[in-house]
Amino acid sequence: CNQKCTAEELYRGYTRGRKYCLSTYLTPRDRSRIIGEIKQHLRAVKEGRGEVPVTVFSTSLIEAGVDLDFACVMRECAGLDSILQSAGRCNREGAHAKEESKVCIFRSENASRGDLQIRANVAEGILREHGTHALADAQSIREYFDILYNSSSYIDDLSFVLEDNLEIVGFMMLTRNKLGKVEGLTLAPLLVEKRYQHKGLGKHLLKRGLNVASALGYEYIVALGNDAFYEKYNFLPAENFGVVGTGVILSLNHMDEELNCEIKYPRAIKNLFK
Repeated sequence: CNQKCTAEELYRGYTRGRKYCLSTYLTPRDRSRIIGEIKQHLRAVKEGRGEVPVTVFSTSLIEAGVDLDFACVMRECAGLDSILQSAGRCNREGAHAKEESKVCIFRSENASRGDLQIRANVAEGILREHGTHALADAQSIREYFDILYNSSSYIDDLSFVLEDNLEIVGFMMLTRNKLGKVEGLTLAPLLVEKRYQHKGLGKHLLKRGLNVASALGYEYIVALGNDAFYEKYNFLPAENFGVVGTGVILSLNHMDEELNCEIKYPRAIKNLFK
């Protein structure tokens, strides 16, 4: 889900089998404990020792750095990169039959805002035009990022790739946004190819991006994705700054006052979706 309130609402209304809810409402310790329990129950079901199905309602924190494997994944419409990250939790270990492994995309009544909504609108347009096979189509994925790149929010100096023998194995992009009158950045996506994960490459990309952003004089970065990962690098919940919306924020230049505002984005991006 794109928002914590959506995950909580779905969790409370679900009454079948064993269920869990993951969001930054939980402390990092509690999240780790619950993820451990989920892994145990999923393993028991896979080995035939558990008869009760496991259902997890989660925000985007499950998308990166959380190694879980489900037969079916349902993802609220978001950016194509986020949908692909969620899809990576479907039949991750190849233990389920192809016809049982499904990824479904849905829209929620709790509308996303700002950058999340922009990315979701771009992704939805591409999926409508090319169908669900766009998720595995390099040209469709390139088209998605081209739309974002060609907006006034794109900054060439803040788009990074990692290569291994001329093959791209990691990628990170920071784009412009605004908190009130203060210009800052949105961090999304931060992706590392599966076979290159757990080698410190995501950390390397993040630190490089933070150093360049700080040198360019930006006040803050809003990160969308695995909040637990970003909290390790001093990102704090958006509500700590009085900001409406999802994600975590890192202050680059001591921006510690409460802003009481929503994240704003350049008009050029919004015009794409009129």
